[in-house]
Amino acid sequence: MKITIKSTLFALGFLVVAALPAAAFTQNQSRITSASNVRARALPNTTAEEVTKLPIGSVVNQLEQSAAKEKIGNAEDFWYKVALPNDKEGWVFGAFTLPYEAANRAEIYKRIASERLKIKDANFSDSADLARFMSLAMLEVTDKPALAWIELARLLAMKQAGATVPGDKQDQPPYKAWLKANEKSMVYSEPSGMWLVQSDLFWALQKKYATLAIADQIAWEGAKNYIPGECEGYIPCHLGLLTMTDGQYLKLYPKGAHVNEALDSIIEMLEGLTDILKTIEKPDATDRKEANPSIAELQTVINKTTSAKKAKALQMLNQFAQVYR
Repeated sequence: MKITIKSTLFALGFLVVAALPAAAFTQNQSRITSASNVRARALPNTTAEEVTKLPIGSVVNQLEQSAAKEKIGNAEDFWYKVALPNDKEGWVFGAFTLPYEAANRAEIYKRIASERLKIKDANFSDSADLARFMSLAMLEVTDKPALAWIELARLLAMKQAGATVPGDKQDQPPYKAWLKANEKSMVYSEPSGMWLVQSDLFWALQKKYATLAIADQIAWEGAKNYIPGECEGYIPCHLGLLTMTDGQYLKLYPKGAHVNEALDSIIEMLEGLTDILKTIEKPDATDRKEANPSIAELQTVINKTTSAKKAKALQMLNQFAQVYR
C-alpha cells in the first residue's frame, strides 16, 4: 500500500535516542504506516537526514528498535529501523506506525481509516490518499462486513477530498488529475463551488450490503450526502430533495438507528420553508404536480416510523399538503 496522506496528528520536536535492539524486540516483524508522509530518517531523531517519505499503508520490516521511547509532540514511542521499499534503510517514529500481520489486515486497515476519518480539518492530500488506500485495501479484504466498511470509508474519504478542492485551482495539480481519475464518482455543484460524491454510490453500496448491519449506516451517509444544485426557495424542489435524502433513509429503515435524526432534519427543513409557504395563495398546476408526489412519499415513510417526532413532522407536512392540494 503506497498512499500519501499528510499527518495532522503530531507536531515534531527534537530528541536524540541511542539505537540498539531491545530485548523484547522481534527482528523482521512487519509494521504499517498509519499516517502519510511518514519520514524515514538516517538516524533516530527528528533532525537527521530524511531518507524518504512513506505513504499511508506502507508495510515495512523492522530491523532495530531504539533503546528507549521518545516523546515527540503529544506522542511517545520507540523509533524503528526499517527496510524501505527502495532497498535502503531508515528510522521511523513508532507513533506513525502499527504492528502489521497479514492475517489481521482487515482490522488494521479499518483502524487506520477510522482514525484518519476523525480528522475534521483533513486537507485534500490527506483525504484523496486515504481514499486511494481504501481502494487498494478493497483488493485484499475478503471478509464481507469488513469489505463493506472499507468501501464506505473510501466514499467518505472521497467526499472529504472533494470538499477541499479549491474552486480556483481545480484545473491545477494535484486536483486536476484526481478529478479526472474520479470523474465518474464526483459531480460539481455550482452554487456551493464544491465537488461532491455522487449520491447514487452510497445508495448502490447500501443495496449491495443490504443484509448487513452496516447497511443502515451506509444509508444514513447517503442521506447526509449533499446533492448538487440549489432550490432557491422553490418549495417543490426542497420537498423533492427531502425524498431523496432523509425520506429515502426512512423508506429503507423506518426503525433504523438514525430515524430521529432524519425526522429532525425534515422538520428543520419544513420550518425553514414555512414563511415562503405563507406567501403562496394558489400554486399553479405545475407546482402542484411537482410537490404532491413528494408530499405523499414523505407522509408514507414518516407514518411507518414509531418515533415520537413523527406527529410533529406529519403536522408540518400537512400544512404543505393543504396549500398544494
